[in-house]
This record gives sequence, structure tokens and C-alpha cells, in this order.
Amino acid sequence: MLPIILAGALMVGLIVGLVLLQQSRWYQHRQLFSQLCRVHRLDRRSRRLLRQLESQLRLPFPAWVFVDPRCLAAARKLADIPPGQLLLLQTKLFGSQPAQPSPAHSPETPAVQ
Repeated sequence: MLPIILAGALMVGLIVGLVLLQQSRWYQHRQLFSQLCRVHRLDRRSRRLLRQLESQLRLPFPAWVFVDPRCLAAARKLADIPPGQLLLLQTKLFGSQPAQPSPAHSPETPAVQ
């Protein structure tokens, strides 16, 4: 009887530990998102847009959009996302406009040697 009670207590302890670990990871991701928004000086409207992108694009964690510019490119295809705000966000986060084809690689321009 005692081994069954110990095994049950161990299982409950493991389950509680896993739940706490998951909550902690979620908290860390939210804190990272908040800190990145603060560092990039994003206003409330931009933060709301990023949270909306997180849910609509099903990103693995909220701060993903700060490291992967493809998220903003994918967001251009969503109907309810304002393109002007996306462009502003692209500039704030990555310091550039969305990628355009380079004129140096176009067929009309000879390669420089």
C-alpha cells in the first residue's frame, strides 16, 4: 500500500512541476515581448498589431516577429491588417523597407567585375 501512495505522490509532484514550468516559460515569453516592445519604442497600437499577428499567424511565441521579417511579409496577405502600419512596423523593427529586387541583379544591368 505504501509504494502505491508514494508513486501517486510522485506523479502529482511531477504534474505540478510540469504545470509550473509551462507557466514560467509563458511568463518569460511575455516578458521578452514587453521588453522588446520597450526597446524598439513601440506604441500601444503597434503592440496590439503584433499581438494580433501572433494569434493570426500562429507564431510559436510572441517575440518571434522581432527576429523573423517573414512574419510581416506574411501579414501583408491578411485582409484586416493596415498596410501603412505594417510598413511603419517593418521600418521600426528592421530599419528598412520590405525587400525589393536588387537593380544590380536585373538583366538590364551588367554585372560589375
